[in-house]
Amino acid sequence: MNDKITLLVIDRDRDYAEGIVNCAKSHSAFLDASYAISGLDGMAMIETIKPSAVIINFLLPELDGIGILRKLKDLNRDVRPFIIIVASAMTPAMINAATEHGADYFMIKPQPPGEVCNTIADLITLTHHNQPIDTPEGNDIKITRFMHYMGIPANLSGYEYIRSSLLLAIDDISILSPITLKLYPYLAKKYDKTPQSIERSIRHAIKVSWERGNKKVLHDVFGVAPDNPYQYYPTNSEYIAMLADDLRLRLKHNIAI
Repeated sequence: MNDKITLLVIDRDRDYAEGIVNCAKSHSAFLDASYAISGLDGMAMIETIKPSAVIINFLLPELDGIGILRKLKDLNRDVRPFIIIVASAMTPAMINAATEHGADYFMIKPQPPGEVCNTIADLITLTHHNQPIDTPEGNDIKITRFMHYMGIPANLSGYEYIRSSLLLAIDDISILSPITLKLYPYLAKKYDKTPQSIERSIRHAIKVSWERGNKKVLHDVFGVAPDNPYQYYPTNSEYIAMLADDLRLRLKHNIAI
């Protein structure tokens, strides 16, 4: 049995798709790679090629990313591809919808083709060879460790609010849609604060972690360029949603945090 990855990229940006395909063809972890620029062509290729990993742009002509995910559920194939959803920006609603329909991972465009290929190779390896954790830990401990890794200072009030948000969001991402109507009121009641105070504290913690935190993690989780990690500040909901998605994948596959 060949353990190398067969990759399919479905993206309307031909240059982006070709860049990843050319990179994969020269990468030792990949057996082959191809691309399609429409949702319908991509779906047909999935059924024909039976790739082990698929990169799907959320927004596609003819059949969008959610449409492809919905059809993949109907295929009832024994071996389901590892699904990576990409987009130039991700909202909590997009992440929630794609997760509900079976997406395994998310990436923000653009990222260098080499980084994309390395990430896919790492994810597939971890998925295929994950080992059970000898000493089970609660999600709260893992989230705390991950937040320290992110570089969110524990002395900030926003630290505790983000921690509580992640505990909720990894189980139900809809808590972030919309954040002002669900999450902020919940946290305000829990900590006896106003929703406005909660929002400001989370915003401040995000700004501090973005400016002083682990640059590699910012790159891995948010897709920002390593040499320019401050190109944008994510909104509170974007930040929490992306962290929750990364944590959900790690917890699902017993990936060390």
